Amino acid sequence: MPELIAYSAGEYVERAVKIARTTGMIEEIKHRIMAQAAGSALFHSRHITRKIEAAYQAAMTRAWRGLPPDHLDLRNCTDICNETD
Repeated sequence: MPELIAYSAGEYVERAVKIARTTGMIEEIKHRIMAQAAGSALFHSRHITRKIEAAYQAAMTRAWRGLPPDHLDLRNCTDICNETD
């Protein structure tokens, strides 16, 4: 939704006033956000939580094994990360 990006405080105010004064614009924006959110991984909180927990577990496992910190790649994490909500 690039039309919502403001690059200055003045532009932010202009966009906010336009949204507030244009009939139905706020409802359209809300609808578009909800439609995009439904297909976005960002809004699948249980799945994201599992991935974060897997990262913590991987970090702790490395520490318990005496290994130094390293980057964690969760693309191929355990089955718990691959479950869907």
